Amino acid sequence: MNNLIGPLASLPGLDFWLGYTALICVPGPNMMLAGASAAAVGFRRAVPLITALACGAASLAAALHLIIGAALHGQVQVWLSPLSGALMLLVGLRTFGLQWVCMHARQEPGRVVKADLAVAFACGATNPATAMFFTACFLARSFEPDPLSCGLIFGGTVLCCLAVLSAATALLSTRKVRSLVERNFAAIKVSCATVFLVIGVVALWSGLHRIAAHV
Repeated sequence: MNNLIGPLASLPGLDFWLGYTALICVPGPNMMLAGASAAAVGFRRAVPLITALACGAASLAAALHLIIGAALHGQVQVWLSPLSGALMLLVGLRTFGLQWVCMHARQEPGRVVKADLAVAFACGATNPATAMFFTACFLARSFEPDPLSCGLIFGGTVLCCLAVLSAATALLSTRKVRSLVERNFAAIKVSCATVFLVIGVVALWSGLHRIAAHV
């Protein structure tokens, strides 16, 4: 039991998962890819692609968790803590600039092939907004980069991403919902961007206070 307490204590809290859920809900590259695939081949056939995308995002999260945890210790983390808020502000500003990409369904349903899965994994693993979000969250915390923590981060990210993307793409596979999202796209992205900006301001303020206390 004691072997689990350390990794569990260093895991991100509810704010991380709520923020990540909001990030997935923004109709950015990950959501657009999943939604367009569901529109093209149907939701059930798009599930493997959504799973590959979730695994890509989870690999990015686990890698950043390991790298940042191994690289930052003590004073370094204190001085870099305001960067956490600055990165989250960038995520919010980037969200404001997103554009709607029209998702069309084919007349004849197709199928997802291995190349599609590779593209989906790469999309999840190289999404810049996701990378900035994870980096911002991990910079704000002190943790040990042990394999168990990385595994729990990977598993939690896969489950969170799968749950949100599955629900969203099941809805986006219908023309009515796609039209509704398109009409309200501006309101959706402004709402999500505001969440990231608020988190960024709070994290930046907290980081500056940590530096002031350290000095």
